Amino acid sequence: MRNLAGTAAEKVRAHLRSAYRCREVARVCNERGHNCAKPDSEHANHVWDRRDAEGCMGAMATIVVHAFLPYYETTGRWEAMAWWVHDHLPYSEMQFFPKLSAFNLGWREVPKRRITSMIPPRRGLLTKQGMANQAGRHEDAYRDFIRAAKLPGAE
Repeated sequence: MRNLAGTAAEKVRAHLRSAYRCREVARVCNERGHNCAKPDSEHANHVWDRRDAEGCMGAMATIVVHAFLPYYETTGRWEAMAWWVHDHLPYSEMQFFPKLSAFNLGWREVPKRRITSMIPPRRGLLTKQGMANQAGRHEDAYRDFIRAAKLPGAE
């Protein structure tokens, strides 16, 4: 993992809504309809202590970034946070949700670099490996968010 000390990424405060779940908790939550995936599909995600079907270890947390909320509530542009994370942090997967623009942020031994959203009207796939928008920087997508939140790097 890259050293983030002294970077803009170090200055963003976040609230963890969910993180590690043991298999049993994942199973019960799934069976009771609490928006949890089946335990086997959670391996190397919210169930950190199990390898996924491809043999990789990983971890996932559901995050709300407080500085992002005013921008998201005004614009609905969840993609600003997605591209900011994509450009600044190592990750494997991100999935965005409508409530508070919370998102699952996952790490994995072999990163997938995939971003999806459940937020209408632009739900679906934003990027994955092999897509043209994967490479390069995406400042145009988050510049207004950085300015509005008065984060380091705002011009």
